[in-house]
Formats: sequence, structure tokens, C-alpha cells
Amino acid sequence: MSLAAKVGVLGLASLCSWLWYKLYQFYRVKYEFGGEFTTRIIAAIHGLICIILAYLSLRFGPDPLSEPGEPNTLLHYITMVISLGYFIYDFVWCLKYQPEVKIILAHHFGSILSLTFILCCGFSGAEAIGGLGSMELTNPLLQARWFLRTFEKRDTVLYQIIEYSFFALFLTVRLGYGSYLLFAIITSEKTLFMVKSCTLIMYVISLALIYNIVEFIKKKINDRSTVDDDVKLS
Repeated sequence: MSLAAKVGVLGLASLCSWLWYKLYQFYRVKYEFGGEFTTRIIAAIHGLICIILAYLSLRFGPDPLSEPGEPNTLLHYITMVISLGYFIYDFVWCLKYQPEVKIILAHHFGSILSLTFILCCGFSGAEAIGGLGSMELTNPLLQARWFLRTFEKRDTVLYQIIEYSFFALFLTVRLGYGSYLLFAIITSEKTLFMVKSCTLIMYVISLALIYNIVEFIKKKINDRSTVDDDVKLS
């Protein structure tokens, strides 16, 4: 990819980041939502968009599990630019309103570096989309769970369904598909070393998130009356 093309792609990502922020401002001003409430709406919207685009990308190929290291397609670029813009927006938001060191900051920073490199090098878009789709697949469930807790609906059947679905899907996708994707990338001769390194880093971050999930489940089983019913993913 030429320097001009790289600048253009990163410029589009910056534009997307600004658009995500403007959407955040729109909800805050028009509906007077709180900061975290609003940013979780944005997170859910991004998650749904990412899931749809990732599905389409994997549907039309190439398959990251069997064809890693292939050139990026137009759909790859569109998906990665939108998500890179979102992660930049959300990373800045987390730094401003949640200054303590949290695993979600490492996740977003790793995502920003990985997407930027793959956008600029022009290869391994399928792997990036496979990782993005698997990471965002549970995001709408996580946000729905938070909104139900916020509106004091923790004792409803819907809340229980969403919570257990989130736990099951998160552990299955991150450990199952995530491990398979890591193996495919690491053992691929076509995949660049930097892409392999980024994949390994993101997998380690996923393991940290999985650890937090497992600890939360253990805590909930041992003490069902606990007041703290939040999953410490951030």
C-alpha cells in the first residue's frame, strides 16, 4: 500500500472516531443520558455493526482459519476502519472517565495497534475480522445485561437468560474459536510476524478477561446474595 493510501485509510479511521464521538454527544444532549449509559449504547451499536460486517466478511472469504495471510478485501477495510475509529473513541473516553488501570484499556490499545498495522500492511484482514467478530459477538449481551441491572431487572427471567448466554458464549468463543484462530495464525507461513505477535497479545488479554469471568462465576455460585453483580471486564 502506498503512503498516500495509508494516510487516506487512517484519515477515514479518524473521521469514524469523530463520528462515534458525535453520536455519543447526540445521545447525551438530546436524551440527557449519563456518560456511562450513553457510551454503552454506542458500544452496543458498534458491536451489532461489527457482528454483521464480520459475518459478511467471513461469508465472502477468505476464511482466516484456512487461508490466513491473504490480501485485505474492501469489506475488510470498511469493517476495520469503522472499528478502529470506535476503539480510538472509546479508548479516549475510558482514559478520561475511568483513569484507573483496567484490562479494557489494554484490550483497546492492542486492538488499535493491531488494526492500524493490518490496515497499513494490506494483509491478514480476514484474521483481524475473525478476531473482531469473535470479540464483539458477546458485546450486545454484555450491554443488555448492564442495562437490565441499571433498571433493577436482575430478578427477571430475561436477565438470567442474557447473563447465562453471555457467560456461555464468551467462554466458548474466546477459548474455542479464539484458540483455533491463534493456532491457524501462528502456524501460517504467509502471516507476518507482527500479525502473529499482535494475535498472541490479544489472546493473552482474552485469557485475562476469561479469568475475570470465571472468578465472577465462582463468586456468584458461592455467594448468591452478593450485592456486587457486575462483571469486572473493565
